[in-house]
Amino acid sequence: MRADKGQPRTLTAPQQKWILEQAQAHLAVPVKVLYRRWREQDPQLPSLNSLYRFLREHELHTKARRAQLRQPLGGATKCFEAPFVNDLWMTDFSPGPYLHPAEGGQAVPTFLCVILDDHSRLIVYAAYFLRADTQAFLQTLKEALRRRGLPAKLYTDQGGPFTNDHTRVVCANLGIRLLHAKPYHAWSKGKVERVIFTIQQDFEAGLRLPGQGAGSLVELNTKFSLWLQSVYHIVLDEAQSFGYGSLEEVRLLLGLNLADPPAFGLVLIGDEYLLVTLRLRQHRSLFSRIACHLSLGPWTAPLVNQYVQQSLAAVGITRQAIEPAALNLLTSANSGLARSLCLLGRAAWIEAASAGAQTIEPAHVQAAIERVPGAAGLVAPATAQTTA
Repeated sequence: MRADKGQPRTLTAPQQKWILEQAQAHLAVPVKVLYRRWREQDPQLPSLNSLYRFLREHELHTKARRAQLRQPLGGATKCFEAPFVNDLWMTDFSPGPYLHPAEGGQAVPTFLCVILDDHSRLIVYAAYFLRADTQAFLQTLKEALRRRGLPAKLYTDQGGPFTNDHTRVVCANLGIRLLHAKPYHAWSKGKVERVIFTIQQDFEAGLRLPGQGAGSLVELNTKFSLWLQSVYHIVLDEAQSFGYGSLEEVRLLLGLNLADPPAFGLVLIGDEYLLVTLRLRQHRSLFSRIACHLSLGPWTAPLVNQYVQQSLAAVGITRQAIEPAALNLLTSANSGLARSLCLLGRAAWIEAASAGAQTIEPAHVQAAIERVPGAAGLVAPATAQTTA
């Protein structure tokens, strides 16, 4: 019996190692094409049939190579995140709920189109349509651009609405770089897929409850818009004015202590406790999703005066409608906060109108301070009576 039985006699050990490395590194390239390149580098290689038998023995035949291509690969398909807001948007279509007209008849299918910001996970725009076509996608893109500006890149799959010439021309004219995921690489769009799953498990699941379904596309999109604003995206302004109980509810809503925090966006202004908590190491991933950080300093007296005069001029009042002493009291009472200035100024105007006065006086501002005590910074200064 030969000592080399079962071993390829026409391939040397270095050739075997090199062929296996090349075949594994280029799974998407047919062996016939690789063989032509290999013969150019090494004319001593045996026939193509011999290489087929060799690769089959090492589980690198055509069927096995195709199976490996369908598995998650390393490199560019690993998790990633755009460094800035509007640097990368992701978009996708998904089958939506059926519409059941009130007058009866056949149920009508809908399709959801979602555009998601990769960095902040903000749903830039999403809506339901009767067809998952180019017109629906471009309408979604148009509304997203009106609300959030231009993105640098747009990441889509290989669907027809995203790869046609019209979409390419639109993106080129707008200066948007159009990117497409590889076929059978759905995990590279995992973020938008996860958002769609959240919508299906929350909003669309609620439509199946008695009396909660939608009979028209307008009604469906109205309910969806309300869900986005009240459940998925939550905006809390003047948070420093909230009581302890309200802030405790916000903290529970954030779910900072949970292993799987709820999926929604939160814009919180003014609560230092939450901002410090979000900077802790265990919440770093959540803190990184904050779209922007903005700190506004308190308004000075000249800025307050300019704002008041411009606001009066905007409604056609060019005369002096507020006494200088009242303006000084207004400035000192609002602590330079724009929202507090608006609340206090409106209350002072109501006080003046109720008294039949044509000009806001210090007494009206003082009454407004007592009427609106809960707004941030609305604390009567110690010199209020002297100023008046």
